[in-house]
Amino acid sequence: MKRKIYKVLSGVKQSFFTLAATVMFGTAHSQTYTLNYTGSVQTVTLAAGSYSIQAWGADGGDALRGTGGKGGYSEGTLTLGSPTTYYVYVGGKGSTATAATAGGWNGGGGFTGTFSSGYNGGTGGGGTDIRTTMNTTYANRIIVAGGGGGATGYSTYTGNGGNGGGTTGVAGASSRGATYAGGGGTQTAGGTAATGGINGYSLAGGLGIGGDYVGTLGGSAGGGGYYGGGSGHWGGAGGGGSGYTGGVTGGITAQLSQPGFVTNPDPTGNGMVIITSLCNVNVSSTATSAICAGTTVTLTTSAVSNYTWSTGNTTSASIAVTPTSTTTYTVSGTGSNPAGCTGSAVITITVNNTPTVSIAASSTTVCPGAAVTLTASGANTYTWTGGSTNTVVSYTPSATTNYTVAGTNACGTASANLAVTVNTVPVTASASSTLVCAGSSATLTAGGATTYTWAPQGGQLATTVVTPTATTVYTVSGTSFGCIRTATVQLTSVALPTVTAVASTTAAVCAGTPVTLNASSGTATSYTWMPAGGNTATTTVMPSANTVYTVTGSNGTCSAKATVTVNVLASPTVTAIASRTLICVNESAVITASTSATSYTWSGNANSANTMSVTVSPTVTSNYTVTVSNGTCTAQATVSVSVSPCTGIEDLDSATEISVFPNPTNGMVNIAITSELLNNSSIEVYDAVGKLVLREALSKQSTSVNLNRLEEGAYFYKIASNGQYVKVGKLIKH
Repeated sequence: MKRKIYKVLSGVKQSFFTLAATVMFGTAHSQTYTLNYTGSVQTVTLAAGSYSIQAWGADGGDALRGTGGKGGYSEGTLTLGSPTTYYVYVGGKGSTATAATAGGWNGGGGFTGTFSSGYNGGTGGGGTDIRTTMNTTYANRIIVAGGGGGATGYSTYTGNGGNGGGTTGVAGASSRGATYAGGGGTQTAGGTAATGGINGYSLAGGLGIGGDYVGTLGGSAGGGGYYGGGSGHWGGAGGGGSGYTGGVTGGITAQLSQPGFVTNPDPTGNGMVIITSLCNVNVSSTATSAICAGTTVTLTTSAVSNYTWSTGNTTSASIAVTPTSTTTYTVSGTGSNPAGCTGSAVITITVNNTPTVSIAASSTTVCPGAAVTLTASGANTYTWTGGSTNTVVSYTPSATTNYTVAGTNACGTASANLAVTVNTVPVTASASSTLVCAGSSATLTAGGATTYTWAPQGGQLATTVVTPTATTVYTVSGTSFGCIRTATVQLTSVALPTVTAVASTTAAVCAGTPVTLNASSGTATSYTWMPAGGNTATTTVMPSANTVYTVTGSNGTCSAKATVTVNVLASPTVTAIASRTLICVNESAVITASTSATSYTWSGNANSANTMSVTVSPTVTSNYTVTVSNGTCTAQATVSVSVSPCTGIEDLDSATEISVFPNPTNGMVNIAITSELLNNSSIEVYDAVGKLVLREALSKQSTSVNLNRLEEGAYFYKIASNGQYVKVGKLIKH
């Protein structure tokens, strides 16, 4: 078949090779598209069906000392399920460079160096390829035929350019040695640059392009291809580019003289593409676009007999299908053009389901007051809660909110939800007291956040101590989860009351003299005196020594203090003693003041004597008070003289229930007491001056008391029962 194609085309003049020429080639082919070199991209739209594709790369440029390499050949079969447009890049032949010269169109390596007469090399031939997209980056190629390398132009050495095609292009030749020639391109890398001569003058090939030559003195460039060939240097030729058939089935790529190689029908050495329909079997659908799941469509083939569908149907040219997802259907059968040909076709029915709607958020967690951008996807149109029909919406939630969008396509409506969490920062601020007395402090406390900053004083702890001089609003900024919130607390500064204190006299007073203290204030409503203890504005004190009195005046919130001092004059210190504190009726005692003074005044039956000592003879127990003066202040002392109605040694016998014997005694005395008086009873013995010298409890009706430790002399005794004296008498010890 390949030979038949070549024979038909080889006899046609060059001008015939234009897009969409129709030729019949026996019973197996029907329509042919011939695309030759134009120097620009060409397009061809192929209906569903099977096609044979043939591509030839362009030859490399000839030069002074060699011939350019031949372009490669690639072929394969392409089967389409629906009409498809392809972009065809037909390579141009390389040239002989006499100055800076571009290589053959579509990837041939060029010359950018400086040339000397007699050293003209050849540029690379362009590769030929077919692409699924129009681009200049050699991407999406389904078939490639490599271009030939340029020949050497150095005046002494010879070398032909490497042939293009095959999985690896042929390296350039050089009579000077292989290191001066460029390598052929492979399936993964461009051909290597010549390493002989001056480093950097030769360049390696790359994806789709041959290596340029950038030096002087007869270098050569590489051919284009799937990967281009490298350039040669100083007598070395450029390498050919590789071929590629990865986008077709049953493909081959070959160089000149390799099995499967077909000679280029274009004698000019430019590239060429021939696309031939193998049979007119195709398939069409009643659906002109994507359908919804569950929709029934009818598929119809142009085959006239022998139908075989991928669904299993073998009897109908048309079948009804109801795909639930995108499905590719295949049909084979006998076509009518050419009559009796067998072909196949495929068609893909794209199925859209009810949309799967999703929401993307700029952030699912925001701070209060911050905006969030929500983007819906998965449908054709959208309706958000709230009515917006935009794909992208913006909200500023004040609290955690669930947002809903309904998305619609031709197959129905679905919805999606997304919760946006608002990180609330419940910052609080409180004070130990919101009323603060002037000059006093209060503690401020914040809560609800992680870190804090206070203003205006600038503290950064949860608590801070402030001393406001006027009513002040304090603000705390609390941060948590990257969010900031504020709270305030106002402290009212309360003025202190003005308090004064005065005494009724500013002169020193004698101890015990009453002095009136008086506090006054324009704002205080209550007072407390210390150490006097009064709680009114006025209080009376009788200090016994110099004393500082403090009054605290309060206005109900704040208080202030004032002091007043009362000076006390030194008073005489006096005590009074009696020569005898226990006497009998008709006896006397001398009472004496203990200090020297300028005057003495005795009271209590002391004849108002004005002497330090006086003699008294009371008939009953009496108290005597002496008042002494130092000329400014006075002092008093009191002494008591007890009187007993004793008349003799055995007198005072009215209490017959008690006996004291012997009396006089030389050491031991017996106390006899009735049981009625024996109740918490005791005997007390006093000396002549009234000093208690012995006391002993009486626990029995007869008790012996030892007086041996007492000196000889007269003593008084008192017997007490249940806290009262029941017998008094005189006792003689000899």
